[in-house]
Order: sequence, then structure tokens, then C-alpha cells
Amino acid sequence: MLKKIRPGEQQLPVQGKQDVSHAAQTFIRSMVPFAADYATAELICTDLESRVADYGVAAYGYRLASHNGRDMLRDADEEILDAVNFMQGDLIEHPLDGDSLAIYWAIIDVAFRIKHLQAKRKADAAAAHPD
Repeated sequence: MLKKIRPGEQQLPVQGKQDVSHAAQTFIRSMVPFAADYATAELICTDLESRVADYGVAAYGYRLASHNGRDMLRDADEEILDAVNFMQGDLIEHPLDGDSLAIYWAIIDVAFRIKHLQAKRKADAAAAHPD
């Protein structure tokens, strides 16, 4: 069953080119020699695969892929904002958890980086196509 588009949302994804989850898993596994925890890297890869198979394919009929008609950076922005809220909730529930606080700050840093990249891309596009 395909999800409905709300006003202001992007189009639903179309069949794309490169499988994003497989690319992410390949990258994560390539970093394992530098990671302290091989088991956690494998857990992340398993969870990535499960999310694509259980949610993406079920919702859209195919795996998440690049060049799918959507702005992947905008999707990442929307998802990281959800993560900020979830980690804030975790900190409210566990106010003395230093690990949660470190994760919260890391997620906020990613949110800032995404916003800066969005602004840069918008400025670059405007410079490339002046009115």
C-alpha cells in the first residue's frame, strides 16, 4: 500500500538506481577494521536491511535507491529532526544519562550540518541559474 502525499511533501519515490542500504552496509563493513565493535557494526547492517525490507518494500514496493525522484538531503533533514525529538524525550526520561546526552549533541550537530549543506546547495543552484 502506497503512502499518501500531504500538502508540501515530496513526491513518492520511484524506482531508483543504486540500492542505498547495500551501499551503506558495504561502507559500514569496510570500516569494521577501524571499529572497536564488529558485532555492533553487523547489528547496524542487519537493522538497516530489516528496515528496508520490512518498511520500505512493504510501503513502496521496492528498496530505497538513489535517483528515486526525491531530495535525499531533505529526507535526511526530516529524519534527523525526528531523532532530535526522540533523543530529547530520552533525556527527559533519563536526565542523568551522559551517553544519551552525547548522542543528543551528535544528532544536533548533524542537524546543523544538514541545514548548512541545504543552504549551500540552494545558493549554488541560485548562482548557477540566476534570474
